[in-house]
Amino acid sequence: MRSWLMSDKVKNQPFDSGYIPTRGTEVENLRRAFEWSLANKTEWALDIVNGLSYYWWSRDMFREGSLWIQRAIEAHPREPRIEYAMAHRGLATMYTGISEYRTAHETLLAGLEFMPKSSDPIQRARYLNTMGNACANFDPELAVKYFDEGLTLVGSPGGETMVSTLRGNKAFALLLSGQLDEAEAYLEEAIN
Repeated sequence: MRSWLMSDKVKNQPFDSGYIPTRGTEVENLRRAFEWSLANKTEWALDIVNGLSYYWWSRDMFREGSLWIQRAIEAHPREPRIEYAMAHRGLATMYTGISEYRTAHETLLAGLEFMPKSSDPIQRARYLNTMGNACANFDPELAVKYFDEGLTLVGSPGGETMVSTLRGNKAFALLLSGQLDEAEAYLEEAIN
């Protein structure tokens, strides 16, 4: 099950391609694999919840997702690993799904300390993008700072999609903070 979730075939598929419904029909197998991994290989538990975060989010299964992710985080040793940080990102995403934006932001801050400094810049930019989205509703100026920090990381080839995402989200945060002209400029850059 873990190898299936982590395979490039699954990771690189659009979410409407049939892979997600297959996961839905195998929920009991996933629960067994998750319980086994909690008891035997906690890093696999992180892989499982990181692989399922979008599944829970896209189906409004925030409660179930947050429970699984919390258990995986609590079971795993606190060490700088991208999987550990990304589990915090998944948990924060569950919190944003139920409009718990401050809790999401606090969760992301806690997870950021576990992201290795040498991690992939695009992964780090995704994390910062989630941080910006989490706090855009209660502190748009802070959100803009996270989006700007993310933009400084994704100038490398392969980061074009992330640049557009960060620019679009920054435009939204600028809009929320009343900076309409700057928001319009960022929206135009995101679209082009």
